[in-house]
Amino acid sequence: MTRRSLPPAEIADRLARRHVGAVVGIGDLESGERTILTRGSTGRPDGSAVTADTLFEIGSITKTFTALVLATMVQSGRVHLDTPVRELLPPDVVVPARDGARITLEHLARHTSGLPRSPNSVARDLWIVLRGDNPYAMDEQVVLAGLADTRLKRRPGQGRGSYSNLGAGLLGIALRRAAGVASYQDLVREAVLVPLGLPDTVVQPRDDQVTRWAQGHGPRRQAVAAWHLIGLAGAGALRSTAPDLLNYLRAQLEPDTTSIGPAIRLTHQLWQPERRNTIGLGWLRTVGPTGAMWWHNGGTGGFRSFAGFSPERRRAVAVLVNDRRGPDAAGFSLLATAP
Repeated sequence: MTRRSLPPAEIADRLARRHVGAVVGIGDLESGERTILTRGSTGRPDGSAVTADTLFEIGSITKTFTALVLATMVQSGRVHLDTPVRELLPPDVVVPARDGARITLEHLARHTSGLPRSPNSVARDLWIVLRGDNPYAMDEQVVLAGLADTRLKRRPGQGRGSYSNLGAGLLGIALRRAAGVASYQDLVREAVLVPLGLPDTVVQPRDDQVTRWAQGHGPRRQAVAAWHLIGLAGAGALRSTAPDLLNYLRAQLEPDTTSIGPAIRLTHQLWQPERRNTIGLGWLRTVGPTGAMWWHNGGTGGFRSFAGFSPERRRAVAVLVNDRRGPDAAGFSLLATAP
């Protein structure tokens, strides 16, 4: 018997007590209903409340967009999943290998490349974040130059994988070069944002979006600077809104209603599908009592986010907050329990 959850409005109220501002989006394909609940403040100097159209940094949810770009390029024949990333980078770049195995695009999308989590050490990342700065504020040249001194944790393609922001960022660089476009924004716009109709998902907000951009907050609800990822854009550079994310998640549930359906389906092909917790291309999948939940979360210096969908329940959930306390529990609860 399916456990009944708290009403969505009560979950949103609880989020309001924990966060500066929060937006909860729920899409139910069975009923055709879409609900967007907003609570709290943008944290901007004008004291404005968050709305459905407020833009938040979505951090690592960006990785699912990068993986979908890869899938569209595989479908078009421009690259293959087993294309070595080395083939798409400048000739002087040294890409690490191990035991004769080269890192492929699929390894990067599935976090099975063996690359470390970050170009920096864990201690350095922590120090930079505690100082209030962005540990990923580096350009592509710095990212690529650092590969020569990087050691792989394991042979590419082996084991259960190890989450890597560096790997996802490198995937974005490689795909941008293969596509021949100037920026990650151009790459993702052409492949995903335009086909799926996501006008409020951006790297750099347009003039008309700047006034809808939430202020991020760190410890003790202190305002912190926005994070701009250039060299590692594919790992976490996007900003978005709850309506855009619900449209994106609906495309995951109904790929055939989109022009890039085969690519979306490709991202749902699992690594080690027999495991309860595994990964597709970008998306994480967890099997619980109510079925499979596909999801990703994100975090930057002043934001946390959750996006997920349940194929069995035909439901999509997005939760966005503008501080560092994660909203994952609320997202999973809304996905896994009955309305």
